Amino acid sequence: GLVESVDQRVSDFIPHLHQNDTMRLTIEHLLTMSSGIDWNESYSNPLSVTTRAYYGSDLETIINNISVVEKPGERYEYLSGNTLLLARIIERATGRSLSEYASEKIWQPIAATRDALWSVDKKNGVEKAYCCFTSTASDFARLGQLVLQKGRWNDVQVVPQDYIERAIAPANHLSDHNDAPVGFYGFHFWIWNDTQGSVPMFRGILGQYIMIFPEHNAVAVRLGHKRANDEIMHFRTDVPLYIDIVRTILNGNGV
Repeated sequence: GLVESVDQRVSDFIPHLHQNDTMRLTIEHLLTMSSGIDWNESYSNPLSVTTRAYYGSDLETIINNISVVEKPGERYEYLSGNTLLLARIIERATGRSLSEYASEKIWQPIAATRDALWSVDKKNGVEKAYCCFTSTASDFARLGQLVLQKGRWNDVQVVPQDYIERAIAPANHLSDHNDAPVGFYGFHFWIWNDTQGSVPMFRGILGQYIMIFPEHNAVAVRLGHKRANDEIMHFRTDVPLYIDIVRTILNGNGV
């Protein structure tokens, strides 16, 4: 109730992002990576804002310098700055840090067995919301199970069911850089689609995956520090490989 809906203006929480109606930025735009903010998502450029965010010690200044430069809600472009702004909205709405709020509202209700680690820009600083959340395979699987169960854990609705359903549905109204409909991304969830069904997932930058298989009522977790170099349909080529392996196991065919 602290946030009205995903249609609420971002400027209600981050005033410097106030724009006219044509450039109005909403929470949904951040969730679907269609914000149009000025952010260079380059991991190899030592001067890019993403590099400064990962390795610097002043996320506050980075947040304060973000602006909207393209009309939101039209084109998908993956930008870590969107996630950083979402975290700031949670902090402003709740009056608490992102990690404190996540612990109370998600980590504890799903009965995670270990404390998680979340990198910050400096001691007692700001969480790097776009990355660097560390836990065990079994507790990551609990996050997948929460999605599989449409936001419920035991008898408690931890996350509203309608939000989960929207989050793992593709944002087909958006276009990617090839002017094709975005069938692979929802509200910060990646979605693999093929003839056997849809597999929503959490994705880490180095090949960490939490994959949800609704048709099998199952979740699979892959941890590691390497991923394939080649891409296919906005995914690295190891993703369909892991999906095929999991489906083979779930279908009882062995590997």
